[in-house]
Formats: sequence, C-alpha cells, structure tokens
Amino acid sequence: MRKQRICGAIMAVLLLVCSMPTAVRAGEASTGQLPDSISFDVRAKKEGTTETPVRYLVDVEWGAMEFTYTAAGVSIWNPETHEYEVTVEDQWSGHGNTVTVKNHSNAAVEAALDFQAADGYNLTGSFDTSLLKLASAEGTKPEEAPFATAEFMLSGTMDSQADSYHTVGQINVAVK
Repeated sequence: MRKQRICGAIMAVLLLVCSMPTAVRAGEASTGQLPDSISFDVRAKKEGTTETPVRYLVDVEWGAMEFTYTAAGVSIWNPETHEYEVTVEDQWSGHGNTVTVKNHSNAAVEAALDFQAADGYNLTGSFDTSLLKLASAEGTKPEEAPFATAEFMLSGTMDSQADSYHTVGQINVAVK
C-alpha cells in the first residue's frame, strides 16, 4: 500500500508541474516554477569521405595489323575475273587493321591513338578517328561496356622488298 501512495504522490506533483504555464527558458532562474520545456544543441561531425574513388579498367584490342604494299605498274591476279589487273598507283591494303577500346571504368575516358614509324621506314599511318571518347561504364553490364573502334591505314612507300611481314612501326594508345 505504501508504494501506491508514493507513486500517487509523485504523479500528483508531475501533473501539477505539467499543467502550470510558464515562460521560463532553460538556464533562466525562476523562483517556484519549473520550465515546461528546455532546448539544447545536438552536435555531429562527419568523418571519412562519401566520394567513390575512380577505378580504371580499359581493354585495348587490335587485329593482325598486317599490311601489303603494292607498287604502281604491278600486275595482280583477280580470281573473280581470271585476269591480271595492273595497278596505276601505289596502294596499301590492310588485314586486321582496327583498334578497339572498351571502358570498364567508373569514369569517362579518352584514348588517343598515334603511329610512329620504325627507323629506316618513310611511312605514315592514319586513323579514321585518332581520339576515342568513351562514357563511364556505370549502369552497364560488363558485356555492354562502352567501346569505340578506329581503323588504321599505312601510307608512303616501301623501299625494300620483303616476302614476309616485319615490324615497320608501332601504334601507341594513350588512355586519359
């Protein structure tokens, strides 16, 4: 029975305090009255970063990069017409002369393509596009990653005769 009285007495005081109107703010001194509410600051800080670091993964694929130079005045057998055709000017033909760049990165990339002839060769090389711009791979499946392709062709003359393929230069792919 004692417990009930004590609880009842505490409840009566709480009801009395809660029902009393007051204009007292936290921190103000008041005689005989309790504040009906107080306010205080809540503080927070941030640690670490929410930035996602950029991760790069770029595939570069190229074909055989084999080229044949045919000098003007050479007779070439045409298997479809069964006749020889004489070339009127120097010409290059290429096999596997494409470069493909595929972006698996979470950022857009650019691939700049450049050709440098080997020492002793007076050749130039050109691409149908020498700068490939690729979007980020975010939101794509690996097999659907953004890609671009450029076709390469040699020009100039081959001074020496060669009955097999040999290195006449290098292609550089700079990804930024």
